[in-house]
Amino acid sequence: MIDRLRSMAIFATVVDRGSFRAAAQHLGLAPSRISQTVSKLESELGVTLLYRSTRQLSLTNEGHILYTKVGEMLQAAETGLDAIN
Repeated sequence: MIDRLRSMAIFATVVDRGSFRAAAQHLGLAPSRISQTVSKLESELGVTLLYRSTRQLSLTNEGHILYTKVGEMLQAAETGLDAIN
C-alpha cells in the first residue's frame, strides 16, 4: 500500500510540475524512474491517467479524478503533520 501511495504522490507531482523531467528534478529522481512509476500505476489501475505527447502532458478524465483525490489526500496528511508539530 505504501508503494501505491508513493506512486500516487509522484503522479500528482508530475501534474503539478507539468512534466516528468520537472517532477524528477523536484523529487531528486531520474525522469525514467518517474515515467516508470506513473506507467506502473496506470497498469495497476487499468486506466490511462495522462495523455503524453512530445511537448505536453494532459489529464484523462480518470487522471483528473485521481489527481483531485490525491490532492485531498496529500492535504489531509499535511494537516495531520501540522497538527502534531
